[in-house]
Amino acid sequence: MSLSSKLSVLTVVEQFWHKVPGGVAVTTAEAIDAMSANIDVSGVAAWHRSKNLKTPKVFPKVWEQSAPITNLKLPRPLLYENWLANRPPKVGDSSSDVLWASSMVVPTTDLPIVTTVNDIDFFTNPETLSKRGKDFFPRAWAKAVAASELIICPTQQVAAAVADRMRVDGGKQTKVEVIPWAVKTKPHHSSQPELLEGLGLDEKFFLWVGTLEPRKNLKALVEAFIASEATQLVLVGPTGWGDQVENVDSERVRFLGYVPDGLLEELYRSAYGFVFPSISEGFGLPLLEAMSRGVPVICSNTSAMPEVVGDAAIMFDPLNTQQITDAINRLDSSAELAAELAMAAKEQAALFSWDRTAKGYEEAFRSVLA
Repeated sequence: MSLSSKLSVLTVVEQFWHKVPGGVAVTTAEAIDAMSANIDVSGVAAWHRSKNLKTPKVFPKVWEQSAPITNLKLPRPLLYENWLANRPPKVGDSSSDVLWASSMVVPTTDLPIVTTVNDIDFFTNPETLSKRGKDFFPRAWAKAVAASELIICPTQQVAAAVADRMRVDGGKQTKVEVIPWAVKTKPHHSSQPELLEGLGLDEKFFLWVGTLEPRKNLKALVEAFIASEATQLVLVGPTGWGDQVENVDSERVRFLGYVPDGLLEELYRSAYGFVFPSISEGFGLPLLEAMSRGVPVICSNTSAMPEVVGDAAIMFDPLNTQQITDAINRLDSSAELAAELAMAAKEQAALFSWDRTAKGYEEAFRSVLA
């Protein structure tokens, strides 16, 4: 293939059908959209019992405009187990140049493989995974390392952890590169405060956004917030698994669950601060979403989060609830600090762009064909 030829990439997009798609699905969708100008991307997914198998529950834009997707004949559990054992169905033909394992699920294929590894919590923090995750991801990791020409990570922290783990495993030392994710800046629209009516929100509130699961550390956040002097905490996002906090719903702590994009945008726009106490993140997309909108951020000082926020946030030990409380109080009590962090947040977020991410992936795909 010449350097001027347009690449054709096949990628696994089964994560689009997950009950709670999460950050992996969001970043895959946005990356495909950004790549589509210069790369022909097509997707492959499992069989689903649906009236219209060609309409995933989320991201119809990617399906319809950026990546035609083929649903195979096996349901997800059987498909994944077959692929882990290098059994059919084999995917990819001469029309594709590279297989991109966008969620660390590597199909049976003869194409050169590039795999994205967003984190290795299944080794470093297994207690934060479901029973299924504890069983599946170490096996998926083993195949990804053995089969891939290149592994891509979204942060230096994850890349270092991946390299360290490969050395511990003692097997193939697959090449690792870092290509950060980004956030799509929403077009500026006039404020729609009417969307917040009836939600019982105070004029000044702190916001958290994500999927409810153990590694998000929400029990500690609620405990720390209740001990703080701040007025209100708003929790937004779908229920994942494990111990939850839905029953914590009062004037000071409001759990809104999943909200549509327009309401989420207004919540970001209206929030006084954004608090993110995860035990571990491979990137932390909500951090970038908040910063790109100029929301002052306080977050954990662990894993990849310091790399994403730079010097534009107040950080704390997520296992120390007093530190979380102190960080909330510090931001809550200083409008001047909030203004400084808001400006710094926008500057930090501007360092990330989907155009750079797409260019990085294109160069990575071409490198395995050289």
